[in-house]
Amino acid sequence: MRLEKLNLGEVVVLKIYGNVGFEDVYTLRTALHRLVVQKKNRLLIDCKEMDGLDSSALAAFLSTYKRVKGGSIAFTNLCPHVDRVFRETHLDDFFRIYPSVEEAMASMS
Repeated sequence: MRLEKLNLGEVVVLKIYGNVGFEDVYTLRTALHRLVVQKKNRLLIDCKEMDGLDSSALAAFLSTYKRVKGGSIAFTNLCPHVDRVFRETHLDDFFRIYPSVEEAMASMS
């Protein structure tokens, strides 16, 4: 897994590359924690290059969701596998999911 952070106005886009498994979750949690500590409360997770994720990654996203005050976390560009995971676990009830970064940015700004 590799992460790339982009600041687009008040929204921080976190691009995830590769598969997010148990061995990667510490890096993911650390990156998300730093954003919360910096009071970045509008987060967009771009999954265009993400191949898959496991339950530890889902737990990291939920943990961050609970700590973001007055903001939101959204996801974009989900591959079919990740989209199915979000819908089957009902995480789409917690997180907004957008088909593109542009649509997410228009809604979040």
